[in-house]
Amino acid sequence: MFPDFTNPIPGKLSPYTAVVVFAVGIFLSNFIINTILMYKPFVGSPVSFADYFKGTKKSHLMGILGGAIWCIGMSFSILASDKAGAAISYGLGQGATIVAAIWGIYIWKEFKDAPKGTSTLLNIMLICYLEAWNDYYEEVRDFFAFIPNYFSITYSINFFYSS
Repeated sequence: MFPDFTNPIPGKLSPYTAVVVFAVGIFLSNFIINTILMYKPFVGSPVSFADYFKGTKKSHLMGILGGAIWCIGMSFSILASDKAGAAISYGLGQGATIVAAIWGIYIWKEFKDAPKGTSTLLNIMLICYLEAWNDYYEEVRDFFAFIPNYFSITYSINFFYSS
């Protein structure tokens, strides 16, 4: 993609083109990945394409909705990278993982029937994830705090040597 979204560069993707290419790639790769996972599942017995089409309309629409939400979120992340920068945009996007985990654990109670001790492990996982995320933002903040100091030092050195 080109760095400044307002000035296209020939041969580079625009953010919107990148989203379309990504969505088409995901759509086409699903035929391969789904086929492999249907015949060689991680858990359970293999299923056929006939079993796939026996799924309810609601379950298929939920899958499509999930993909659409993912694509919209990625679109916003790419568009935000023009204003906020790639590092900050990426970090904000990774915060979605924490939100999804919190909703799954505490709101939808996805692990209510899990073995004893699972909730402790999940809470430890969230604490570790939040700590890593906090460290990431401290590094980004420190980097942006360094930039004005770098320019003022550079300006001071240039001023000193030019006089």
